[in-house]
Amino acid sequence: MRIGIRDFLVIKQLDQWEKKVRWELEKPKKKPAKTIFRPIITVAREPGSGGKPMARLLAKKLGFKFYDKRLVNLIARSSRQKAKLVKVLDERAFNIIEGVLASFNKASYIPPTTFIKNLWRVVLTLSQKGKVVILGRGANFIAPPENTLRIRVIAPLRHRIKMAIKYEGHSLKKAEETIRHYHFERKDFIKRYFHKNISNANYYDLVINTRILTIKDGACIAEEAFKQKFTH
Repeated sequence: MRIGIRDFLVIKQLDQWEKKVRWELEKPKKKPAKTIFRPIITVAREPGSGGKPMARLLAKKLGFKFYDKRLVNLIARSSRQKAKLVKVLDERAFNIIEGVLASFNKASYIPPTTFIKNLWRVVLTLSQKGKVVILGRGANFIAPPENTLRIRVIAPLRHRIKMAIKYEGHSLKKAEETIRHYHFERKDFIKRYFHKNISNANYYDLVINTRILTIKDGACIAEEAFKQKFTH
């Protein structure tokens, strides 16, 4: 059977398409690129225990970047919100009544889910970059544990009150009220958004008690622990 030139061209085109489809089906599929996480350090702390200065000193000793308030600024940038609005939710569990009242003033209200979503995004991004020390914010529950040295800094309440009086200039009553206030806010924050008990030692690689160790000694021990975990 004779075919016209037009039919010949159509058949030729169909043959080319068939070959292309077969090649697409049979060619090896590219696996999605695996996300690479690099070693970082997270430091959770009891209020007044000296966790913040220890984390800052540790970052300096290792040549890492220290993220405390800087983390809040990154969350604000990620969520396209003003930093002062993000600080309202920083390490604080927003209750239902506060949420309802704040929602009436939309200009100064950020849903807690927005804060948490962007907190995860920022911490995981920093985990991919590596060489950072992140203070608080439940970062130890976000960063991959196999790539993170998770530290918790503690001290007995009496010792923490004593430190607050010495370094913050608080009265005994003010020191106790402030420490208890921040302790429960941070504990509620972790419980509400991560469903964890921040005081459970099983969530950490290293727990440092500053009643026994100085901040400098604690930073030295943490530095050695980091090297042991990631260079051996």
